[in-house]
Amino acid sequence: MSDFSMPPPAMGAGAGKPAAFNGSTQVTIPKDLAGAIIGKAGARIRRIRQDSGAGITIGEPTEGSDERIITINGTNSQIQMAQYLLQHCVQAQKPGGHGGDGFM
Repeated sequence: MSDFSMPPPAMGAGAGKPAAFNGSTQVTIPKDLAGAIIGKAGARIRRIRQDSGAGITIGEPTEGSDERIITINGTNSQIQMAQYLLQHCVQAQKPGGHGGDGFM
């Protein structure tokens, strides 16, 4: 990772706003784990959105597929945090996972 101490001054539209590299990524999860990520009445996914600052959309399962697509939008750091929190949630639900370890 490069370390630039001072970015060049912004010019034109958006000048004065902090540089944020917005992007999007998609991850797939087994459809039977979607409920664990969403949580009771959506509480867990709301918490992940709040903690990461990312926009997260869980797609409906496609016909004939055992997976669901999660789309994460935000800055690179927001996306990374959301991926970490989602991974933690999934790992806690797998056999041998840590279940109720206080994540949510």
